[in-house]
Amino acid sequence: MKKTLTSKHWLLIVLLIVIWSIVAGFIEHQAYVGQKNQYLEQRGEEADLRGQELVNSLRSNLHYLGGVSNMLVQLMRVNQASAMFGPHVQASALPLETRREQWTQEHDLNALSQYLNLVTNSLNVDMVFVVNAAGDAIAASNWDKAGSAIGANYSGRDWFHATQAGKPGMQYALGKTTHVAGLYFASPVMQDGKFMGAVVTKKDVSNLTFLLKDTDSYITDVHGVIILARDPELIFKAVRDANVFGMSAAAKLERYQQVDFPLLPLAAAEQTKLID
Repeated sequence: MKKTLTSKHWLLIVLLIVIWSIVAGFIEHQAYVGQKNQYLEQRGEEADLRGQELVNSLRSNLHYLGGVSNMLVQLMRVNQASAMFGPHVQASALPLETRREQWTQEHDLNALSQYLNLVTNSLNVDMVFVVNAAGDAIAASNWDKAGSAIGANYSGRDWFHATQAGKPGMQYALGKTTHVAGLYFASPVMQDGKFMGAVVTKKDVSNLTFLLKDTDSYITDVHGVIILARDPELIFKAVRDANVFGMSAAAKLERYQQVDFPLLPLAAAEQTKLID
């Protein structure tokens, strides 16, 4: 005899279907959340990996650039040029163009400048120059260019202060004569324990943008100012709580040749900080 389903049976079946639908939906949602979290975790790992690769690449490039100036301080011609001025020389009081002309025409200094020009072409750097103990540039690879560093005084730069103490120096700054932003690497010239000057290697920041070609990262200097980014609109913006906001106008002008720095919006880009 065939049994018929009562209303009570139908109610139980409907209830089971509803419960199953809820359970199935929950399981599906949990699977979606799990996949989403896994995706976000993978994206985070990829971002961390890209960031680490960027840091490693930067360190490699910076180590190389610092090594160039460290190598050049060993050259006899560099030491001879520094000895022409001595350890206690005062910054020249002559007009910039006058001292530039004198030091460009001086035979040994000009020979050193031409040698430094060969170095820039051979070792993939953008400029190399030598300063005496007062911070005056006495020879430079761009000796024959309109923006020659010769004659300019760099005693206000952080890298110069480091070399005065007998230590290597590194700094981001705009060029005094070229007005081109770059990373400077300096090594002290020491003779008999006395500071005689420094050899300075510069790499233009514009020639380091290839490091960011596959990432939206940006790089700040030690004061929180963005100096390198794939998006050029970010350059010279400052991150929140950046030290640059507490610097004097004179210090900002010395390093950046400007005093105002827009605050970077809280948007999202990956960031790699800090480069001194």
